[in-house]
Amino acid sequence: MGLGRRIPLVDTTHVEVALEAGTSECSGGVKNDDGSRSRGDTLATVRTLLDHAGLITQMGLCPMHVHDLPVCRLLFEAASVRRKGDVLWEDRGFVDGETITFLKQQRHVDVMVPLKSTMWSSQEAGQLAELQDVWQPHPSREQQHMACVQGVEHLWEACQVPLNACGRR
Repeated sequence: MGLGRRIPLVDTTHVEVALEAGTSECSGGVKNDDGSRSRGDTLATVRTLLDHAGLITQMGLCPMHVHDLPVCRLLFEAASVRRKGDVLWEDRGFVDGETITFLKQQRHVDVMVPLKSTMWSSQEAGQLAELQDVWQPHPSREQQHMACVQGVEHLWEACQVPLNACGRR
């Protein structure tokens, strides 16, 4: 996979096992929103993007009732497949200031997280873009503008590293 910067993508999915099956004795059970119950495991994968595909470079497994972040924390902290200069793409389900701080300070890995428009950091980024007048036309969408700003970390106490934000309107 070469020596240059890589872009790994972390994801999790539930692997369901029939309740009556005698397999997966250590799997976890959850109560679904509709009141039904499910049993199985959470499978966490880290894929390194290669052209139009992703190569699984690491995986973890835990009971289904465990939240995604604990199963992935070991993948983030101890994995030898992550190296200095890599950019880790996280889903919003992994947003954790302590983990991002660790990855950036100890592993020297950049982290990209999509923000919801309702999150304080996202709202602050939009306000900073207005104040700094940095909105630029989107290169391919006539009705949209993009902006990149620095300095949104003060809104996130658990994250102890500088944060930049890019947004669109």
